[in-house]
Amino acid sequence: MTKFEYSDFYKFIASAGIALIILSVFVPWLFLREPFDLFQTENGISQLTPLAQEVIATRQATVQSILRFIPIFTIASFLLGLAGAVIGSVMWYRKTQLPIDKLAELNIKALERQLTVPSQQEIKIQREEEIKAQLEAENPLALEQEPAPELEDVLKPSNVSSMVANAYRIEERVTELLLSCFGDTYSILPERRLGPIPLDIVMASKISKPDYIFEIKYIRKGFKYSWLRDNAQKIVYANHSYEQETKRPAIPVLFMVGQETMTLSPSDVAKYINRVQSEMFSLNSQVQIVFCTETEFYNMDCTELKSKLNT
Repeated sequence: MTKFEYSDFYKFIASAGIALIILSVFVPWLFLREPFDLFQTENGISQLTPLAQEVIATRQATVQSILRFIPIFTIASFLLGLAGAVIGSVMWYRKTQLPIDKLAELNIKALERQLTVPSQQEIKIQREEEIKAQLEAENPLALEQEPAPELEDVLKPSNVSSMVANAYRIEERVTELLLSCFGDTYSILPERRLGPIPLDIVMASKISKPDYIFEIKYIRKGFKYSWLRDNAQKIVYANHSYEQETKRPAIPVLFMVGQETMTLSPSDVAKYINRVQSEMFSLNSQVQIVFCTETEFYNMDCTELKSKLNT
């Protein structure tokens, strides 16, 4: 049976309307499925006691009267229920849901004013610094006092520019996926800044759900545990600052896409991710870490993305 909604008058009207529609179908079915002794023969009834014969006769006469009334009840209940469901739903949307939607829209606009949009030059410089730090972390000789020739080759402007271009492409694809999969219930805000803190993508909820703060990483060869932990801590800190400044709950997401030729095995990646998440949990912090190869990423659909984000 339909559960009545008492929290809002118009929801109650709509719920009552739906209940009447169900009742208009259920009552005729209930009466038509029962024989009510209508298949008893005269010979069979005549062999019963006088009291039993009287009870059966009364019962059959009552059922006959009710069955005459059922078509009227069914039509009236259905029409009243339909009217109640339509009127209640329309009035609920106008009086309740529409103001909620407008308030959510105002909240999103206020959030957009808080999150500044950096210039293209600032974004480029930030990306280059992140890529250089990542390339240095990938190089086993990066901790030596003097840069090794291998590291100097890795940090050539052409290599850095190529990695920056790949990172841009990955981020644009993530933005497109989020718009396609969550555009109805979230506002997707790429390349934002909250004070000094850069945010790759902010997915701001239009409904009563947490926002998502994304940090996007493109992996060329692999990564060390320390690099993964540092970046997880970075997005957790950014998420904490975001919650404090905006007064909106949010979930931090470290989204990584790796080349097919990565030296790190899938089992090692999973081990690192589980270890970092356990460490964050022990510090009363949580972070979602998503990893996929380029092939998996470019073939990803909404179902897979929602599964990875646990939504």
